[in-house]
Amino acid sequence: MPKNVKTGTCGWSRFPDKGDKLELYAKHFDVVEVNSTFYRLPRVSTAEKWLKKARGINDRFEFTVKAPKTITHEYKFREGSKAVWKEFLEIVKALESKVVIFQTPHKHFMPTAEHINNAKRFFSMIDRGDLTIGWEVRWKEEWTREIIEPLFEELDIIHVIDPLRQKPFRKQPFNYYRLHGFGERMMYDYKFSDDELREVKRVTKNGDYILFNNVYMYDDAMRFKSLF
Repeated sequence: MPKNVKTGTCGWSRFPDKGDKLELYAKHFDVVEVNSTFYRLPRVSTAEKWLKKARGINDRFEFTVKAPKTITHEYKFREGSKAVWKEFLEIVKALESKVVIFQTPHKHFMPTAEHINNAKRFFSMIDRGDLTIGWEVRWKEEWTREIIEPLFEELDIIHVIDPLRQKPFRKQPFNYYRLHGFGERMMYDYKFSDDELREVKRVTKNGDYILFNNVYMYDDAMRFKSLF
């Protein structure tokens, strides 16, 4: 049974208990994925306060961070992305993060030669330091193993997936799982069954990250933790 599985949710602002949401969250979980950076970057001083507050409750607490949509959805890794990354990296450092996640749009980022070449150029020129980079290409069948495996190996990128939908297309030191739910129109309005959570546990190994991102994510994450 895995002993070091990092379970949490994407965001903490809707944590159900009354009080300081981040402090309450840090009492229950060791990791959170910061989603707000996808839409807007906070001040560095705000990120520093988040880290201090969470570590004051839980000295093992870890922030993973989602990269801005300016890079993935607007520039699509083209010119201008590097400048956004440089600004974003200041937030990543302030949070002492180890993992950064990129999520490309499932309808408007197909594996064309142009998109792949732009991604190669971007990831080869940015300052990555000791960061682990994860990329969620969503679940379009166009992104096949034959495309992802050599590309992610070349760029040294973690293949981020939902383990109830597919398996990672490459061998990697740890897996980063993002669980949303099922259904086309109301995907996020989903509560995972006990059987589904047990299946996630079955494929989980030491060092893996399990991040829930749905309406019932806090309850689902607590239920998943109870399996261990």
